[in-house]
Amino acid sequence: AFPAQLSVADTVVIDNANEGIARLNLGYTRVLAPVSGRVGLRTVDLSEGVGEASYWVLPRSRGRSVAPRALRAVTAWMFDHVGLHRVELSHSTGNDPSCRVASKAGYVLEGTRRQQALHNDGWHDMHLHARVLGDDVTTIPGG
Repeated sequence: AFPAQLSVADTVVIDNANEGIARLNLGYTRVLAPVSGRVGLRTVDLSEGVGEASYWVLPRSRGRSVAPRALRAVTAWMFDHVGLHRVELSHSTGNDPSCRVASKAGYVLEGTRRQQALHNDGWHDMHLHARVLGDDVTTIPGG
């Protein structure tokens, strides 16, 4: 079963049908089993206590709450072991599934950054979501 929290500071759990596990040691990933996707830190500023999470899921694993569960676990690790106060994530406003992942993981939609990211098809407006240490995520389904 997928753990609700990480028990080892340097472990990121990425779920799939075979309980795929990857270890993230702030700079490299060593794959120990088949992978369904990736969740991790994109950026971190320890002096400000702020980090940015990122994630992706392979098509075969979508629709099974893989990303929200893994994002919750990694976020807990960022708060509990890295010592962050705030974790942000952003996604294209046209990416509704990513918006659902963020919401299911307890990330609050804070606003829209206009033309913030250049993708292959041009500039995209990006939603900004965040979790802050102490946010109550117990009221969110699956929380």
